[in-house]
Amino acid sequence: MFPSSFGKTIVPMTDQIRTPGAGRARLSAQHLPFLDGIRGLAILLVMFHHMTVLYPKSAAEQYLYQLSLFGPHGVDLFFVLSGFLITGILLDSRSSPNFFRNFYARRTLRIFPLYYILVAFSFLILPWCLEQFPRYAYKLARFATVSNEWPWYFLYGSNYVVAYNNGWRHGILDVSWSLSIEEQYYLAWAVAVYFLSRRRLQIISISILVILPFLRAALLAKGVSPLMVYVLTPTRLDGISWGGLIALAVRDDGWLYPFLRRVIKPAGCIAAVAVLAPLVLGKWDYMGVPELGFGYSAVAALFAAMLWAAYHQRGILRRIFEMKWLRFLGVYSYSIYLFHLPIRAVVRDTVFGDPQFRALSSSAIPGQLIFYVVATLAVIPVSLLSWHLLEQPFLRLKKKFTAAPVQAASAVPI
Repeated sequence: MFPSSFGKTIVPMTDQIRTPGAGRARLSAQHLPFLDGIRGLAILLVMFHHMTVLYPKSAAEQYLYQLSLFGPHGVDLFFVLSGFLITGILLDSRSSPNFFRNFYARRTLRIFPLYYILVAFSFLILPWCLEQFPRYAYKLARFATVSNEWPWYFLYGSNYVVAYNNGWRHGILDVSWSLSIEEQYYLAWAVAVYFLSRRRLQIISISILVILPFLRAALLAKGVSPLMVYVLTPTRLDGISWGGLIALAVRDDGWLYPFLRRVIKPAGCIAAVAVLAPLVLGKWDYMGVPELGFGYSAVAALFAAMLWAAYHQRGILRRIFEMKWLRFLGVYSYSIYLFHLPIRAVVRDTVFGDPQFRALSSSAIPGQLIFYVVATLAVIPVSLLSWHLLEQPFLRLKKKFTAAPVQAASAVPI
């Protein structure tokens, strides 16, 4: 996830921005406000899932709960954006001096400070709270189950801890499984972009997209745990590969751009039917075998088509993603992602949860709708404080690790 600065002037995003040849400037240097809106949609999907806390009893409640099972795919949308943005940054700077130093330093300044504060809080402060407030220990115990596994969290390997134990491990740090995938991707993909030609990068990305659904289906058929398939990096590269492929295409003077331009719209339409039909029918389960096998490929293709359309067209989709409130959520999405689970737990367990929903009305749905608003409003101030007091001071240091502009596409050998 890559929150960017908010409120800059939009750069026109027509085909002129990817004009082949020496006139094309570094695309990754341009601020594209609609990307913040896409990021906002991604965090909304994640929160929709995690903040659906009712225990369904009626058919309507069950349907709302089933819809919320699509929410985890907000992570797949984050993956598509990561692949697009990171691949673009790497391609635009790989002929610049200090390529690896600049890239890893900038990623460190963006990702590490807030993450390691959360890790320190989880491994140092929470255990102390358990000792000091034993009467609340039963409520805090679920946050203290990984004390012997701290090196994995410290080294961004929490997805492998979850897979090894075949279970979620920590009420706060569980969300770091997706951050671990992205961090592992940064390490490997930067090396690949630096040493491999664009044609080979294209082949790798396309090969991943073709192979992954069959790999997941084969693993599930062999009895591999759905949760393991869900969290391991090798089985979750669809979205990242789609994003990387689009970044390669908009910088391509050969076959890839016209090829994607022809196929991505029909692929997105087919994917939309494959995803939305079971979702509307209340049959989607993000941990279901059909969804894990081939459904995740459809989700990634749908989000890739959405990114492609918003990038190239000034239609209703772009206008939606440029709405200020959606961009606002996108800018603060990283801290929202890290903080929303514990804040949700506090609101649910101490203020307003399923028992109160049913005391409010015969249906739990009105209470659940109020909970969405209350829990979201509770996390926003924390995210604002995090952004202004912690994240921005580190982000200002990124200017010390800025690559020199690459003015010509031909500066990078294909």
